[in-house]
Amino acid sequence: MAKSDSIMSVEDEVLANLRRQPLGRAEAGTVADLNLPLEFLRRVADRVIQSSFRERHRIVVGNVAREHAAPGAAGSGPLPGWVRVLPARAIVDRGWTECRPGVRGFRAPILGGVEWPLEVPAELAAAARVVNGRLALDGLTKTVLAVGVLGANADEAAAKFRAVGVPTDLSGVAVQGGFEAAAENGFGSIGVIRVQLTGPGYYEGIGDGGSLDILRQLMAVSPGVAFVASVEERHVAGVLGQVRSWTPAEGTTLVVIPEALPVAQWAQDNTKAGYRVGEATLLAPRWAGRGEAGGIFVPGENALIDGLPRAGLKVSQSAMLFEGGNLMLVREPGGRRVLLVGEAEVCRNVGLGLARPRVLEMFCAEFGADICAVLPASSFHIDLEVTTRTHEGRVLAFVPDTMKAVRTICGLAAEKLAAAGMMSSHEAEVCGTDALPKVFAALASALWRRASGPGQYPLSMAEVFRSGEVDSGVGNLQRILFAHDWLGAELIPPSGYPVDRHAAAYLRSLRRAEADRRALQRQLRGLGWEVVPVPAISSEEVSINSINGVQDARRYLMPAYGGFFEPLDREAEAAFAAALGSSVEIVPILTGETQRRGGGLHCAVSAMAGL
Repeated sequence: MAKSDSIMSVEDEVLANLRRQPLGRAEAGTVADLNLPLEFLRRVADRVIQSSFRERHRIVVGNVAREHAAPGAAGSGPLPGWVRVLPARAIVDRGWTECRPGVRGFRAPILGGVEWPLEVPAELAAAARVVNGRLALDGLTKTVLAVGVLGANADEAAAKFRAVGVPTDLSGVAVQGGFEAAAENGFGSIGVIRVQLTGPGYYEGIGDGGSLDILRQLMAVSPGVAFVASVEERHVAGVLGQVRSWTPAEGTTLVVIPEALPVAQWAQDNTKAGYRVGEATLLAPRWAGRGEAGGIFVPGENALIDGLPRAGLKVSQSAMLFEGGNLMLVREPGGRRVLLVGEAEVCRNVGLGLARPRVLEMFCAEFGADICAVLPASSFHIDLEVTTRTHEGRVLAFVPDTMKAVRTICGLAAEKLAAAGMMSSHEAEVCGTDALPKVFAALASALWRRASGPGQYPLSMAEVFRSGEVDSGVGNLQRILFAHDWLGAELIPPSGYPVDRHAAAYLRSLRRAEADRRALQRQLRGLGWEVVPVPAISSEEVSINSINGVQDARRYLMPAYGGFFEPLDREAEAAFAAALGSSVEIVPILTGETQRRGGGLHCAVSAMAGL
């Protein structure tokens, strides 16, 4: 065997590390027991490679991590009449911790549901090892038979089966019926918008695009809409200090729900909006969390669901595991209801002992869909890859045009570098042409000349790309570096990639992600939909993504990045307008800080019909 053949590739190392990740305590097994498909794991591994490469080799020296700015004295005195703050509530301390649940079939005991433990009792460890080792491979029925009899009577047996990880609520034909997910392609008007605020104020100030700023903007352009905001109790006073200075649209209201546990921003993921018996309803997952390979239970994201009915929202819980940003219901002009499903959601539920066809059958039943279309995980959620709208009798699927966005970014970077004397006028002119190899070389020369070390760039260089007080020069430089890397991954043949193993794996991962994106778009065309490219980048914390928006009956609420990249926002807005005409208003909502955290507008809100 040649020496090079004996060295494990970076991709294989990351795959092996993912499979070794523990599920709960030692007896609960590892991610390998979830029987995740290789192609899906490879896509997850690619995101790990990209993130780790950026952390190690795309460093802005002198950068300081930003936290929420102090709330300040933005307003004082009595609250305006359009704001209502609910009393704080005590929650039961269940000993929840942020973890991959050790009990495979765990279901969050919310909304009055039965108690499920997160970890397996020591005396049942042997039975739990059988469940965790066989459930994803053999299915629910065979696993239960392998475990054998637990308990002296039916109640005791049921409790012990839950404790060892058997999802007893999925046995037989148990399906949550009667719920219909709301179509997200422009049917119906928005009556309620739910958000989750992560701190007491802005990150930088008005226009920064963080969770509080998104709420401020939406309230200003949403007449008659009722807003509901979950906020950690210790941040409520700071939030109210800011809210007092706002001027919302006519008839807009805000209910603030204090929560005892920390609240993350991603309101889309722990509920899905729809209807039950004609009433607007939110559907919560089996348990709410984050992550793809096994998923991580997040206590606050589950606890806050119990607070939503206090604001008048109707909520029920699904038997299925899901993250809302990875499920999108599209109603076609002919009436067919198509549920777009990110492949991670199928994998989660196969891990509960359901065969893949059964998973799709249950998703259709629980979300009121006619068919499911499973999409590859080219991003960690499909709402970062597609937004749909029915227009003039056809379904339009808007998707990222990475190449167009990269070319615009390279041109903007060259203009700023030339203006700052960091690039010659000739190099800047080249960057405005279609000669992409020359664009790549010219930008590389300018960037590398200013590097303070391999993969390291001074804060002073980042500040060149800052446009305004709430813009992020660091975030902007990282996006420019990504655009240049992406161009290199596409232009350079793999045989010409760097000798450095990590750098070569990073470029390969970018190329594979774009191939996955093209495959996803082919699937959308296969549904009979018209695919409309929009200049955008979907790459987690370095995204500039206008796709992750919200469709209203007459409007598209488009996430905008703002600041230095405002010209790219305008290009995206023009692409939407060209496809939709004057009948649909494009409303940009600044989301820069949210995008720097890997999300967008759709990720941050849950929109539903009026109550």
